[in-house]
Amino acid sequence: MIRRRFHNNTTEKHSFHADLRNFKFSDKELVRPTFDTYFMRMAELAASRSNCMMKGCGAIIVKDQRVISTGYNGVPFGLKNCNEGGCASCSKSLGTDNTN
Repeated sequence: MIRRRFHNNTTEKHSFHADLRNFKFSDKELVRPTFDTYFMRMAELAASRSNCMMKGCGAIIVKDQRVISTGYNGVPFGLKNCNEGGCASCSKSLGTDNTN
């Protein structure tokens, strides 16, 4: 298990202190992620909103370490989602082409 943050998972004082001793606070990436890691995690989160059944993609536009915009792929607004048969590419690839 990769521990990215310190979390108190116990109600016992001595267990809490043991966890504190074992956590690598000297590892800067564990304590606070770099901007690259931060923005990549945001892109992964944006991709989770995609409704494409073939490949969900997320994007983050950043300037001077500030997020300008986020986005993800999918069918155009107002059309059926991929899983509802709205995308001809997904339907053909999955053998469920009902767009005729």
